[in-house]
This record gives sequence, structure tokens and C-alpha cells, in this order.
Amino acid sequence: MVPIKIIIEDTIGQYETLFSMIENREDYYRYSMMKPFEDMWKKMNVPLKAKQPNGYDVIMAANMLGYLSIFDTETGRKALENLKEIQALQIAYGTLTHCVEFIKQNRLKINADEIRFGMYLANQKKLELHRGYCGFGGIPGFIQVSIFPNSYNIPRLPAVIAHEFHHNIRFSYFNWDYGT
Repeated sequence: MVPIKIIIEDTIGQYETLFSMIENREDYYRYSMMKPFEDMWKKMNVPLKAKQPNGYDVIMAANMLGYLSIFDTETGRKALENLKEIQALQIAYGTLTHCVEFIKQNRLKINADEIRFGMYLANQKKLELHRGYCGFGGIPGFIQVSIFPNSYNIPRLPAVIAHEFHHNIRFSYFNWDYGT
């Protein structure tokens, strides 16, 4: 069995850059923050950039999924400080390392040579019923978690990552049309 490489995108650093920008936030978000997930987005028929202004693209899709607006700087910076304080990206790496070891020991598979993980800021109002966090792991090789850190979801961060990892496993055992 080939070892699965774990790639943790430095979304905290990327958000710090994004929130310091005055212009071109959309392109930075598309081509720096979401580009590593381009294959995932393509499978769901989401282009990085729409063909026409204000058309359907990765920015609109992320907003629909409850990600924080790239223009909500003040809220975003507060959430980033919380994520840095709890070492959220280190938690993600540790959790995914444990998950990869588990599937190796139990002879399970993921149809991918690597797992690319991104942690994005959530719009706390849109994800209020989800208690400020959510995830996506329905395409093997990709996991995204959106979180607006709070006292409820911070302790559950490893659980949501493991939950999305499980989706990577499940979708590795049968063919699936991600576009529908």
C-alpha cells in the first residue's frame, strides 16, 4: 500500500494576506486559496472564475456553502486569531495522520495518493444551525472544513475532520457522479 501524503494548506497565512489586501481579493482567493482544490471544484462543475461577471464560480459556491465573505475583514481577523491560538492547522495534521494510520492498519483505501486539507472561515450566521462549522470530504483526496471557532465547535474540530475523512473512504468504494 502506497503511503498517503497529507497536505495542509496554510489557509491561516493565506487569510492574513487576503485581509491585508485592498484590491484583487477575488483573484487572490481564486488563484491562491482555491487553486489547490481546482480538481475538486471541477468535479462539482464549479469553475475558479465565471465566464461572465457575477456568474457562478468558486467565490459564489463558497458563499453558498457558508464560507465567510472575503470582504468581511474584521470578523475574519478575529476568527483567525482564535484558530492560531488553538493551533487549528496542527490539530488538522494530527487528526489526518491518525486517520491515515487507522485505514492502513485496517486495510481500507482512499482512491488518492494524497489528502489535501483546507480550513476556511465560516459565516457564523449562515452556519448558525450547524453551530458555526461544517465540512466537505465527498471527493477522495480533498477535505475542506469551514469554521467560525466557538466554544462548541473547537473541541469538535478533530471529529469533523475525521468525519470528512470517512467520506473520502466511502466514496473510494463505488463510482459516483460528483456533478449531480
